[in-house]
Amino acid sequence: MRLYLLCLLACTPVWAGIWDIDRPDDAALQDVIAILGGRFDQPTPDYYRARLNRTRPQIEALPSPPTDADLPRMLEALPLFDDAAIALMRLGEFNDAIILLDRKVLCAQQVKALNTAQGRLHHIRALANKAACLHARFQRDGTRDDLTLARTTLRELLEMDTYNADAFFALEEVAWLLNPPTYKGDLGQPFPNLLDFGYRQVTVTRGQGALAQFGRAGAIVHLCRRIVHGGGWQDVDVLHALSLALWVEGRDEESITAWLRVNELSAAGATSRVLSAPANPAAAMSAHLGEMANTATQQSLFNEIRAAAETWVTERNAYATERIKQGQHPDTDPAFWNSFGVAPLPQPGIPGPEPEPPPVSTTFVIGGLAAFLVMLFVMGAMALHIGRRHPKAPTVDEV
Repeated sequence: MRLYLLCLLACTPVWAGIWDIDRPDDAALQDVIAILGGRFDQPTPDYYRARLNRTRPQIEALPSPPTDADLPRMLEALPLFDDAAIALMRLGEFNDAIILLDRKVLCAQQVKALNTAQGRLHHIRALANKAACLHARFQRDGTRDDLTLARTTLRELLEMDTYNADAFFALEEVAWLLNPPTYKGDLGQPFPNLLDFGYRQVTVTRGQGALAQFGRAGAIVHLCRRIVHGGGWQDVDVLHALSLALWVEGRDEESITAWLRVNELSAAGATSRVLSAPANPAAAMSAHLGEMANTATQQSLFNEIRAAAETWVTERNAYATERIKQGQHPDTDPAFWNSFGVAPLPQPGIPGPEPEPPPVSTTFVIGGLAAFLVMLFVMGAMALHIGRRHPKAPTVDEV
């Protein structure tokens, strides 16, 4: 039964995770190589402060408590709570973010009297965002109480939305963090991971659809969203889980790229939350890849992808900062990014475009033809000259 439910998750709407105006849809998460290179929006604090300056006054102007006549206005304003709360979370103001989301829960419950479906939807989003804020505060402070409350919040969410893939995986991650596994050395098993994959999952059955067979349908989309929108970009355990998920699906190049990001973070001092994990866990986290993790060509390509992505992020943030200073913001200006160009990233296994042949000058062609004719004339003249100086010997008949 559990496997059947998990298989359904890949086909149902995903309401959990972090919900704000920047949330990427599934289509934006398909270019895994770009994500693993870091080519996704990583806004600066000014971006979020500008969002707060827009949303907070609108929220504060809402009546509290609302009357029945106020409910249409309240319904329209509910997304503002998410935008403001997640902006506060990004700025590290977790307490204010959680207070705001608790207020949204109350407002969503009141709105159900006007529109049951929309009130329920926003109630779910408020719970999802609250769980994300609690998890983010745990990452900063390491307080287990935050994880315990996040677990309670996610369970409440799943009671309202049983087939919620992101909430399911988020709840499993919280449980994993509350009771982390222990690394017992290289025993021929994958490094302890968020997906609870062992030797069988990474060796016996590999290929498209294998994740569903192991009750992990939707894991790749969830983990990509976790990286792009949920802080997983700096988390070796999240990236290791994505490398395993990609490997099980037979997507080897992407799996290796995910591990290369793990290796990059480990070299910079990042560690796993697995108990007794090595100080640098990258080597242990490559067990499923075998010798494929030591390919110099793949490392070189990854370095190229990372450098291009870093340049893209830097230029994009500079572009945004300049316009935010002028009072513009992508929240309110649909044309905000129109002048920002996009160059493609290199992709493993895909050759680049063939270079264009150099243009041929008309003058060069005419000059070459003339030189050729002159050469023929000179050779003909030399042949006549030699023939006159050295006449052909007479034949027997002529004698």
